[in-house]
Order: sequence, then C-alpha cells, then structure tokens
Amino acid sequence: MGQRSEVRNIRLVGKAKTTASTIAVSHYLDSSTTASSPTITAMSMQNTGKRLFSVFRSLGNVPLTGVFHSFKFTVSTTDETKGFEPMYAIVGYKPLGNDIR
Repeated sequence: MGQRSEVRNIRLVGKAKTTASTIAVSHYLDSSTTASSPTITAMSMQNTGKRLFSVFRSLGNVPLTGVFHSFKFTVSTTDETKGFEPMYAIVGYKPLGNDIR
C-alpha cells in the first residue's frame, strides 16, 4: 500500500545561462506515460550576472494527486555549449494518507 500525496509546488535550481532558454516541465502521475494536466509553466534559466538560477512554480488550486510522481525537464537550445545544468529540484507536497484504491 502506498501513500497518496498532492504535489503543491516545485523549485528548480541550476547553472544560470545568459541567453533566454526555457525549461519545459512535465509531470507524470502513477507511472503514466502521458504527462499530467494541468501542465507546469515553463521555467527560465536566464539569470545574467549570477552563477545560479532558482525558479519556483506553485500549482495553485489544482494540485497533482497520486502515489507516484515523476518529473521530466527538457530544454532545446543551440546558443549554449551545455544547454541544461540542473543542480536539484525541490518538490513541495502534502501527504493525504494511505492509497486504498
């Protein structure tokens, strides 16, 4: 038996870029091969003059509820030698109790 939880927000931290590149974030619920809806708003890696970027996204009133949560981060760029250099992701969640499905 698993524990159900609600993903409430996500913070992504990585090496900052000088060009305007965005990270597409997909959330997959309970081992699905189709991304969850609603989608998480794209995150920017641009932070000129800084070494790191830190982007926070709240899911507001539509949290993603399930037992298993996985995330996919994708970037498409030709302006950077190393396009995406993530350091870590922090996921804020609320425990909901045992999964009785």
